[in-house]
Amino acid sequence: MGRAYSVELEELAQTYEWATQCPIQELAEAIHDLRDHPFLAIGSGGSLTAAAYWAMVQEQWTGMPAKHGTPLDLLALPSLSNYSIGLASARGSNPDIVKAFESASRGEPRGLVAITFAEGSKLANQWKKYPWARLVNFRPPIGKDGFLATNSLLSFMVLIHRAYAAAAGREVFLPSRLPKPQRIGPPLVPSPTTYSILYAGWAAAAAMDLESKLVEGGLADVHYADLRNFAHGRHHWLARRGETTTVVALVTPEWSELADKTLAVLPPNTRTVRLESSNDGPLGAIELVNGGLSLIGEIASLQAFDPGRPRVPQFGRRLYRMSVSSTSRHHAKPSTDLLLRRKLGGLPARWPASTVATSKEALVRYLDTLRTTEFQGVVFDYDETLCPKANRFSCLPPDISTALTRIVDHGITLGIASGRGRSVRQAMRESLEQEAWERVIVGYYNGGCVLRLSEGDPPRHGDMDPSLASFNATLEGHSHLKDVCEIESRPYQITLTPRGNVPLVWILDLILELAAVDGPPGIAVTRSSHSIDVLGPGVSKLSVVNACIAQITEREEKSNVLRVGDSGRWSGNDLHLLSTPLSLSVADSPMNPSWAWNLAAPGRTGPQAALDYINAMEFGSGTFTLEIGRLVEAVS
Repeated sequence: MGRAYSVELEELAQTYEWATQCPIQELAEAIHDLRDHPFLAIGSGGSLTAAAYWAMVQEQWTGMPAKHGTPLDLLALPSLSNYSIGLASARGSNPDIVKAFESASRGEPRGLVAITFAEGSKLANQWKKYPWARLVNFRPPIGKDGFLATNSLLSFMVLIHRAYAAAAGREVFLPSRLPKPQRIGPPLVPSPTTYSILYAGWAAAAAMDLESKLVEGGLADVHYADLRNFAHGRHHWLARRGETTTVVALVTPEWSELADKTLAVLPPNTRTVRLESSNDGPLGAIELVNGGLSLIGEIASLQAFDPGRPRVPQFGRRLYRMSVSSTSRHHAKPSTDLLLRRKLGGLPARWPASTVATSKEALVRYLDTLRTTEFQGVVFDYDETLCPKANRFSCLPPDISTALTRIVDHGITLGIASGRGRSVRQAMRESLEQEAWERVIVGYYNGGCVLRLSEGDPPRHGDMDPSLASFNATLEGHSHLKDVCEIESRPYQITLTPRGNVPLVWILDLILELAAVDGPPGIAVTRSSHSIDVLGPGVSKLSVVNACIAQITEREEKSNVLRVGDSGRWSGNDLHLLSTPLSLSVADSPMNPSWAWNLAAPGRTGPQAALDYINAMEFGSGTFTLEIGRLVEAVS
């Protein structure tokens, strides 16, 4: 199986040239969505090195904590709801990464991005079930790796390095040719040897990759440690077995002095090879990984063995193909435990037992209220409730348009509440037939302007409320905000859209601080997944609900309106909309156990969840009820 390792090494230069020049915008946009939360990068085999590098780059660019792990590490986590997750897989077909993607999707993390180099993979087929996740596929000029990850690993590292810089609006220096570290030390020996790998900082990925390839190729015993952890007992290996050990030091310029001091005190007869990069940071890691790939070729050559195409034993094939079974996160409907995890922030066990018990009691009452209420209207948030991120600048998906048409055709009053302006009007008009426009109420700018869909565009310009205008001057005059945000002022709201890799939550904290210290009375600060809105006094999505109720009462005695949104937790722009028992969340739920539980099936979020809710509507003449049994298991 596989390809000759020597040929793969010769192809690295071509791979590097391609990776430095191929379009990167789709990946940059995808990783931009990962910036606000702790990050977990997942990979198997050689892709675990890519995952480790990815986590380090994420921390460098966002300042948020990040770690790497294997698919089994991911499956063992009690909750994924507070992570954003990245998956690295060259072919997207090994059973572990496919299982990891499915489990991650159903675990409902804050963001999920997978990078592959193969179209039509098993992972891509899984992605079709969870289109809210981001799958970014590249087509490198070099085909499938041999037994060891080589060209695919280099591609991952260069693409990730470029994408994070692009997401931050920065340029990165990339030499025209693939850099290779300076090799210092005697020739390697063919006799049996243990390799002791020392590293620090950005050399960690190269150390991990050397260990991986030496073991996967069956080339040598190996252990590795950072330069200081080596001092805590691991040095004793050299005291007892130094004559059969080769020390490999992986050194970047920022840790060169520590490496010098460490190597200087080793026993005089210690066989030492030093790979020293000329670059710091992410590029230094790429350089050292390249040097490690060559070192593996040198070690294999001494043994007259080709690690790119070994003879894989039958038991190894069986191990690779083994399916991973896990009982967690695989229900067709949300269990009571999942509903509680969504409501209580991921791990109910962190809360007192009495809180969990009262939340469960509140859930029973909430479900009973929804089950027994006859509704005459429904109000949906727009972005990421009806409109997925991928459709933000286009029309609604056909299945959503069909579902909304079914609601209007049954005489139900339909409301749309959005932080946007006329782009929502255009999209809704493209989604519904013209005869339905009169029966649809749209709230623009978070309810600052409420119009029927049949009416004209909301005003983009005009006099701002004095309080909002005063705070707008504060924002416009703040140097930090001008550097990291686009500020767009409207009569009813100010929208701040972050640019670069500064986490949105940090910008939100800054704006909340300004509002608390210098903000005039009556303004409100809310956020979505992509922007922050400052609302003028009295502006609320509840204006859409009130307009729907007014329309319903013209013809009906009852006027119950269901509200559906995605950002129901504090500072989310749907909190007030969902602050009632007659509400459903498609993502973040308010902490109040009487309001807006997320009843969607595991892994179905945003528009998928909204579709599930619409499909649970049992329509009458101008009314509907919710068939709760279609959504959730019996609460136990």
